[in-house]
Amino acid sequence: MKKLGTAAAAAIAIATGIIGVQEGVKTKPYRDIGGVMTVCYGETKVEMREYTLEECDAMLAKRVPDYYHSAIKHVKVDIPITMRAAVTSFNYNVGEGNFKSSTMLKKINAGDLWGACSELDRWAYVGRMWVQGLANRRADEKRLCVAELPRRGNV
Repeated sequence: MKKLGTAAAAAIAIATGIIGVQEGVKTKPYRDIGGVMTVCYGETKVEMREYTLEECDAMLAKRVPDYYHSAIKHVKVDIPITMRAAVTSFNYNVGEGNFKSSTMLKKINAGDLWGACSELDRWAYVGRMWVQGLANRRADEKRLCVAELPRRGNV
């Protein structure tokens, strides 16, 4: 396991909290809104069986650092801890491929951090269907994303 710096550890702790709340936990496999078999805190790449709450919690604790590192490796500029947490939560939900090709990442790397956070508003859809639960999650991620940015404009 990689040794975490203070910023990484803090971002992972914050992201784990928001992911746990927004994903919710279901110990029995189910189909998510997109029709994908899912279990625990939104896990899709594990054995689809019933888990204990403790197993789900352990899985989340193990996986969030993976999502942190798979997102942050694409970020080429320094970003605040809360933005790192928001990016981690977003990456956990949409996957590294979607994050890597997102306008959000392009704006982060261009130094447009406010613009990057605003991109979260666009990710409240499954296909063409707007989903209130995703809109709520993106609003939480956006609040985190801008929390440590210098104040300007309305975001």
